[in-house]
Amino acid sequence: HLFAHSAVPAFLFISGFLLARDRSPSFGAFVRGRLRRIAIPGMTWMVVALAYESWHAGGVSRALLRSFVLFDIEGQFYFLFVLAVLMAAAYPLRHAPVTVLTRVTVASFAVGLGVVAWYERQEIAGDFAVFAYRNPAIWAFFFFFGLFANRRRGDIVWGWRVVLPATLGLLLTLAVYLWRGESSRYPVSYFGVTVFLSSSLGLVVYPGLLRILMHVRIGRLLAAPLAWLSPYTFGVFLIHKPYFLGWMSSTITMGTRLEESWTRLMLANFALGAAGALGFVWLVDRLWPWFGATVLGVDHPRARDERE
Repeated sequence: HLFAHSAVPAFLFISGFLLARDRSPSFGAFVRGRLRRIAIPGMTWMVVALAYESWHAGGVSRALLRSFVLFDIEGQFYFLFVLAVLMAAAYPLRHAPVTVLTRVTVASFAVGLGVVAWYERQEIAGDFAVFAYRNPAIWAFFFFFGLFANRRRGDIVWGWRVVLPATLGLLLTLAVYLWRGESSRYPVSYFGVTVFLSSSLGLVVYPGLLRILMHVRIGRLLAAPLAWLSPYTFGVFLIHKPYFLGWMSSTITMGTRLEESWTRLMLANFALGAAGALGFVWLVDRLWPWFGATVLGVDHPRARDERE
């Protein structure tokens, strides 16, 4: 749970880190670039999801339209709203002095930790959960920390004087997480202090571990498939639900022996959702590159450089 819930913070960290390299001549140009690369694919598949859910429900309803407006027509789309807010807020700071970014990063950490601590004492359900996931306050630190890391260091690998205490803090957080979870209850999703702290500390610890891994042959071999996968990840994110992890996975596994074991069922759903969505995105990109880039958000860096 702790490791998996570091994924969104890590993505936001990387997004903030790369924002420091942005050279858009104006805010309008910046927005147009993000509309082309993020908003158009995102909104397209939100509309498709609305059509799918309407067909499944027998027609368009007020509840479905409300979910669409709240980026809740499928679970993954909340992230697009958060990313848009953070990008707009951070744009004026992308070339700000390091001292300013330091204050902003520290303040965003304090606010995020406080808000998450408050959420941890609430029941995360219904409309409250919808707005909680979309609250930029719990995500801002990760984005601004990435921006700070680029301006302060230029890379994401920290020295041992920082990594060692962060590693000890991460292990302590894990111990507290397990103790509290087994003695009372585990946090819901991202809404726990231990989850927030482990994600924050992991942004210091994990890059160092990856750097060590990349110095050995097995590490480089493991990284090669991930490098191949990277251009397709946004497309997989957009379409894996409800079509591949949902309709296809339930259709294939329904009534089979896979349902007899929770573990087998989860592994089958993951394999069908991940492999099916990735296969679809890859095939579309091969057969119709324009559609893959424009509608599925496939991003080959070399092709992008040629377009720009």
